[in-house]
Amino acid sequence: PLMLLFADCVPVVLVATGPRPAVAVVHAGWRGAASRVVAEGVERLAEEAGSAASEMLAYVGPHVGPCHYEVGDEVLSRFAGVAATISPAPGRLDLEAAVVSDLDLIGVPMDQRVSLGMCTVEETERFFSYRVEGLTGRHGALAGLVRRQPCIV
Repeated sequence: PLMLLFADCVPVVLVATGPRPAVAVVHAGWRGAASRVVAEGVERLAEEAGSAASEMLAYVGPHVGPCHYEVGDEVLSRFAGVAATISPAPGRLDLEAAVVSDLDLIGVPMDQRVSLGMCTVEETERFFSYRVEGLTGRHGALAGLVRRQPCIV
């Protein structure tokens, strides 16, 4: 199994459903999102599994939402022209929009994606948030193959 620990960053579990089932976990903070780490993860998993991006499943976990993710111009400038800069308030970044943009561009179909749509800042009773709590714990995204079938916990 693979495990990813995170607090406010976007966890993405990728599942290749082609001839050689496989899984990957991707950590998309602002640096990873800006460098298109999710698209790279899809490309590498597709290559390893002998699949196409169109055969991938993507699961997006809880993360800091755009209403609560204030960043400076130097960070926003890294996302010029990406939907991630369109947010409810100036100076806010929508990391999920950057992840979704990557999934769109790389060819993972919309009906093969699931997003929990939960904000770690708004739901601190359920999730850890570094932005709210400072020194805090981490959640885990766990993925593995069970009898060569994907299993996500």
